[in-house]
Amino acid sequence: MNKWWESSVPHTFVIGEMAGTHGVKRPGGSALNSGQIGGLRAAECIAYTRPLEPATLPENSESTAQIESLIGKLSGWSQNHHALSGQQVLKEIQRRMTAHAAHIREMSAARSALAEALQLYRRIESEGLRLDRPKDLITAIRAEHLALTSVAYLKAIVELLASGSGSRGSHLVLAEDGQTIHPAILRDGKPLRFKPENSTLRTTIQQIEFAPSLLDLFETRTIPVRPMPKDRKAFEPAWQDFREGRIYTV
Repeated sequence: MNKWWESSVPHTFVIGEMAGTHGVKRPGGSALNSGQIGGLRAAECIAYTRPLEPATLPENSESTAQIESLIGKLSGWSQNHHALSGQQVLKEIQRRMTAHAAHIREMSAARSALAEALQLYRRIESEGLRLDRPKDLITAIRAEHLALTSVAYLKAIVELLASGSGSRGSHLVLAEDGQTIHPAILRDGKPLRFKPENSTLRTTIQQIEFAPSLLDLFETRTIPVRPMPKDRKAFEPAWQDFREGRIYTV
């Protein structure tokens, strides 16, 4: 991987969990910074070294209809002076995610946050966003995308808590019947308690998929973790299998 986060596979950029910098045992803030910087540098590299070639779409194609619909929607935003601005939306998302999707989590609060996030996204879809100047369009598009993304994350958190996951990685799940965090850490005069991790869930992965027909827009499912490969061949025979193409037929 080079300094622009491009992998040895041309035109493929590896960021976050795929790069090994995220995950349940990630190294805290440095993982977040790595993902943010990686995304920015990859985007810059793509924008400056791989300009889009003009594309010709057939008339009345599905892609043409989607583009025309998007242009129509964004054009309508420029006329909307009573809707929320992109900055207002981003601030609301940041406040909500910091309070309910960060290192302290609680089921009732997470459910309320999910309902609020859904309400915000549906308001954007029905009312649009306010553009006070042309360059506000970039912030507005980003706000719309993050509004939907926040719904996805909160839905995943609610479903994970509902499965009895408990505290895991960098987040702590509060529970009145849990273990005391520390006698000096109080809320309403009582020691805060947390629910320990349900280690049995380490054998599963939660998947989430956009499902616009559902009320909360996303569907979650739990799948088993794929087993680790058991092949322990020494380098020489493994290299020979690769050279002779046998790795593709096994």
